[in-house]
Amino acid sequence: MHTWLHKSDSDMENRVVEPNIPKAFKQQVATFLSLKHIAVVGISRKSGAGNAIYDKFKSAGYRVTPIHPLLDVYADGPCYKSISQMPEVPDGVFIMTRPEITLQVTKDCIQTGIQHIWMHNMTGTNPKWMKSASEKMSSVHEEAVRLAQEAGINVIAGGCPMQHIKPVDVFHKCIHWINERTKSI
Repeated sequence: MHTWLHKSDSDMENRVVEPNIPKAFKQQVATFLSLKHIAVVGISRKSGAGNAIYDKFKSAGYRVTPIHPLLDVYADGPCYKSISQMPEVPDGVFIMTRPEITLQVTKDCIQTGIQHIWMHNMTGTNPKWMKSASEKMSSVHEEAVRLAQEAGINVIAGGCPMQHIKPVDVFHKCIHWINERTKSI
């Protein structure tokens, strides 16, 4: 049987190859992933991508706080309506919302003193493939990025933590590979 497939799968499960990613992006990701307490904005009352990212952070050992304007409880724990309503300021905020909501959340982060923000866009920080889909799926808002940078916040404007937190599933490995090859990050 094709044992080389099993060896390859095993090898890939234990590492993420990132040879073509710009050093600045790698450093931003490493810094964000070194944080201990992450607030996830964009969880859903139903199953959704924000929920999957919340779960991924949680299973990787992060302290994760959900943010949703209509929920008081999520995953058997407290859920806050905004970053400013949290009793403790998180180390960083991951945002998976529509861009206009990202702008509001970013302003809240600035007022709260957040130092690290990651805005989701699975097709990278400079999408060069699936552009029309990328625009529909992106949380990145240009004014929010500008405001965050002016406030001295380390902001990652695109990409997805699920492409970096081990173990990385096959789907996110593929997206990551395409982002590398198209220089979308």
